[in-house]
Amino acid sequence: MIILEGYNAMRAQMMGDDIHAISKTIMMVTGGPYSHTEGRQSGGDVDISYSAEYGVGFRKKPIRYSNRYRWDDLIMPWSKTQEDDCVGIWEDMLVTGFEYDNVGVLGRATDLNILKPDPVKIWCSKSFCRGAFQVDKRYELFMNQYGFDENIDPTPLMLMTRYYVEAKEKS
Repeated sequence: MIILEGYNAMRAQMMGDDIHAISKTIMMVTGGPYSHTEGRQSGGDVDISYSAEYGVGFRKKPIRYSNRYRWDDLIMPWSKTQEDDCVGIWEDMLVTGFEYDNVGVLGRATDLNILKPDPVKIWCSKSFCRGAFQVDKRYELFMNQYGFDENIDPTPLMLMTRYYVEAKEKS
């Protein structure tokens, strides 16, 4: 299964964790609790996280989410084929080697609209959408109708995806 993981920095901070300055800035700019997202492939011997990290770019790593209170998860309502296709897209992204979009993230932190996201470079929530939107066109259309594209920030990605998943469960 594919799970969208959201790092709830606000909750972690409330629980006494030290929060990195980047997380604090992202929370301030987006006005929400999430500062990072990851796509998690679950179901094998080891869970695998796909995401983009500052200073690293797009990456894949085995992961065990310790301190679960820091993370909120949303199971994507996809078929096995969609899950496999999404992982395939993320694997292709690893081969391509996407750099982290420092300028685009900085541009998201300003209201000046001077610094634009690079169409090739990536950040965490954008990397999730690169795979998700290709395998689930309804999800992409849902996000687009509310004004969101792949250049979405972690908090709106988590909130809108929760709404999408819950609506799919009811239908």
